[in-house]
Amino acid sequence: MMNHLIYSGIRYTYADSLTLKEYAKQAFDGVNIFLFQSKWEWFKHSFSLVALICLISSAIILILCGLQEIFKDEHDWEKLFMMLPIPFIIIIPPALIGLYYKSFIITRRIERKLRRFIEQYLPEATNIRKITLTNYLIDYQEQELEVAFYIERKYNEKKKKLQKFKFIVCGLHYTTRDGDYSIIGQNNQLTKEFLHDWFIYAKEKPHCHNIYVSTQLFFAKFPLSTTIVRETVNHTLEELLYMTEKFDLIPIKAILKE
Repeated sequence: MMNHLIYSGIRYTYADSLTLKEYAKQAFDGVNIFLFQSKWEWFKHSFSLVALICLISSAIILILCGLQEIFKDEHDWEKLFMMLPIPFIIIIPPALIGLYYKSFIITRRIERKLRRFIEQYLPEATNIRKITLTNYLIDYQEQELEVAFYIERKYNEKKKKLQKFKFIVCGLHYTTRDGDYSIIGQNNQLTKEFLHDWFIYAKEKPHCHNIYVSTQLFFAKFPLSTTIVRETVNHTLEELLYMTEKFDLIPIKAILKE
């Protein structure tokens, strides 16, 4: 299968089959979301990881504080051993809450946003299919559209921090006709002539201002930070669907059988 789904900007992985080592490595490598088929699988993986971290923390306390006690004139071993459970008390509750949030709460929120967008703004959509956590495929006006949740990260120079912007993206996948390199050149990049034509066309169309083009994909971005107007969505998608006719392109499915 050839997958052309829109990249969401979110790193996630299906974690049921991961070993503890793999789970820990990916957690520290910045994976945003771990997907589990059941809460029991989540608990086994998450508790094992957090408990291991607590054991290591307790071992470090035992070694460091134990060495200090050895060189003291008066030893207080009881106090030392009372300190050993502290990592378990301090780390386990917030760590499990955080991991649960990343595995279940965030995923439900993303699914609700996508479902709500389709139901409110695309009620005519049929054959709604959830493909991944962040990607849905729908049939809309006799063409296949992709509806995706997308996070864009930009560095704010004034505030000196990385900011996140959340969008719902509607995409129309396309290909060119055999032997036609006027849109996508032989270097697999959009041609300057096409980009110029697209810019001239979009400039005169208000509802094209949030439509973007890339190789084999036209897509519209609707920011979740502002109120989305249904009429705007409808007109924008009309323009989006017109692109294949306007530039003599062939609509294709996001997932192709080889």
